[in-house]
Amino acid sequence: MSNESRHWTDSNADGAWTGVYFEGCSTNGAFNQAGLMLRKAVDWQPDPSKGSRTNYCGWVDWKDPDDAGEYYFVLESLSSGSRLWVNKVTVGF
Repeated sequence: MSNESRHWTDSNADGAWTGVYFEGCSTNGAFNQAGLMLRKAVDWQPDPSKGSRTNYCGWVDWKDPDDAGEYYFVLESLSSGSRLWVNKVTVGF
């Protein structure tokens, strides 16, 4: 089971903040929060972190990534349980 989102390309042309929205969250425990990290994909090198945030099943915003590129979210942790189900995920950038 992968803990990474799909990748998307951000041209960083509009200055909009990057964010992710979770709707309808549950785990195989009692969902409280999910630890997320935003990463930039870089060929043939380690992917740099653009910072982590805690999602309580709603919107979580990062400042606009400081450069254009391909980005993705990584689920780093859950407050309880070992699996996360989300009814709707929306990524804004």
